[in-house]
Amino acid sequence: MNTPSRRTGSPGPRALSLCLFLAFFLAGCATTSASPARNQYLQAEACRRDLDANPGKQAQRSQWLYCAETFVKVYALEPGGPWAAAGLYQAGLTRADLYKRSGREEDRAEALDLFRRIKLKYPDSAYVARAKAAAAGLASPVKTASPVKTARAARPLSCA
Repeated sequence: MNTPSRRTGSPGPRALSLCLFLAFFLAGCATTSASPARNQYLQAEACRRDLDANPGKQAQRSQWLYCAETFVKVYALEPGGPWAAAGLYQAGLTRADLYKRSGREEDRAEALDLFRRIKLKYPDSAYVARAKAAAAGLASPVKTASPVKTARAARPLSCA
């Protein structure tokens, strides 16, 4: 017994649905995984925006370090990619801002090192000029008032 084949010239609705689903799924995967460095940069930007908006977090050194390291990971993911110099630059700015709050020489030195790496590794990048300007602002250490001088200044002067 020969039964006639049900094949016609066009795919059935299930096959068409499956093809559409796969096309959209693969397109979505290609878009989201196209640049891990870009995704990391966006996460680091969100970290920094959250830090800037939250005084409680600003008081915690670990929060500053976490955001700076999140930017450094952008460089680590794709050192030759288009986001690498931007990641180093933002990491440098984050460490420079931490230095302005903490006065710790290690923060200043790390910021300067990040800016120097941009000049060495990406000499043709637009971030070189920005890094030079930011580094110039850190050329001399921040002067912090000593606790003794602050206490003396707070006392009223007496003429006796």
